[in-house]
Amino acid sequence: MALFLLCANLGWIQGQFNFTELSLRYQLIFADCKNIPLKTESVDVIVSRGLFEFVDREATIQEISRILKDNGICIILVPNKYSACRFPQKIFSKIMGKYYGKNEPSKPEMLMLLREADLDIIEFRMDDGLIMLPNIIDEAIGLKTYRMIERVAKWRGENPFSNIMLLVGRKVDKKRSKGSG
Repeated sequence: MALFLLCANLGWIQGQFNFTELSLRYQLIFADCKNIPLKTESVDVIVSRGLFEFVDREATIQEISRILKDNGICIILVPNKYSACRFPQKIFSKIMGKYYGKNEPSKPEMLMLLREADLDIIEFRMDDGLIMLPNIIDEAIGLKTYRMIERVAKWRGENPFSNIMLLVGRKVDKKRSKGSG
C-alpha cells in the first residue's frame, strides 16, 4: 500500500520527525503539490493537512486525483473559510494592517473541487464546534450560547462556523463507471 502525505508547513513536519530514521524505512518525497513526481494511479491513500489554504486548490486536487489509484482514498483536513475562531484573527490582521497569509476555502468550493476531480465524497464533517476562541470572547459568549450553537449544529448535522472541514473522497473507478453507463 502506498501512502502519501501532503502538507504545506514543511518546517513543522521536519521538527516532528527524524527524517534520517524515517528515510531508512520509507521513501520520502518532497515536491510541489502541483507536480508530484509519482506515477499516475500509484497511491492508495493520500492525507492532506494544512495545505489547501496556501496553494492553488484546483491544480492540487487534480494532481491528487492523478496519482490516486481507482478506488483510492484521499483524506483532507482544511480550515473552514467561515470558522468562528479564524474570524477574529482576520479582523485583527486587517486592523493592524498585517497580511493574514491564508486563503481558506468554503464548503461549497471544496465539495465542487472533489467532484470535478472524479472523487466521490464518502464523508464530510464540520462538527468540531467553537472551541478555539480567545478567552475574552469565550467569557462574553458564555456557556448558554455555546449550548444553543451546539443544538443548532446537531439539528443541521454540521456547524457552519466549524474550525476544520474533514473531507474523505474516493477516486471513481473508471472501469466500473464506463461499464455501468
